Amino acid sequence: MKYLLIIFSLLHTSIISCEDFLIDNNGKRTIVTEHNYTNNSSFRAFKVEGSFTDNFGNYGNWNAFVTTYITDGKITKLDFSNKFSFQNKSKFYLQGFRQEGTDEGAGVGRAIIVHPDKTLKSLKNSKCVYSVKFLEDTFFGKTKCKINKEGLQELQKLSE
Repeated sequence: MKYLLIIFSLLHTSIISCEDFLIDNNGKRTIVTEHNYTNNSSFRAFKVEGSFTDNFGNYGNWNAFVTTYITDGKITKLDFSNKFSFQNKSKFYLQGFRQEGTDEGAGVGRAIIVHPDKTLKSLKNSKCVYSVKFLEDTFFGKTKCKINKEGLQELQKLSE
């Protein structure tokens, strides 16, 4: 029982020490290249550009470069790198992937903030989950990252 209380206490502390950073983003996709290996198998590289808002009142522009392998309408591999540029010119880069077997036009995946600039340095290594949906070449996305208190303060300062 004593160990159970210790574990519960540690979990509770780790949950309390993180905040949610929510991003709503949308944009347009432009296919850069496509290799059709067979009727059912292809490689596609594309860029996405658009705007975003977050739950701290911040806003800005973002862009992404995505590479994907598709077989029978399902993702077999998808990797991306995003750049988020805020209203005050601060920025960070987010890298991620999507699980194998998800639909080409929609899905969920994982990402991590890999290179924030010095004004957002506490965001480094924040883990994120995202969802994406396409309507033709229009992109709709939501991202949720767990950030520490320092990251929360840095994001709140951007809108001042």
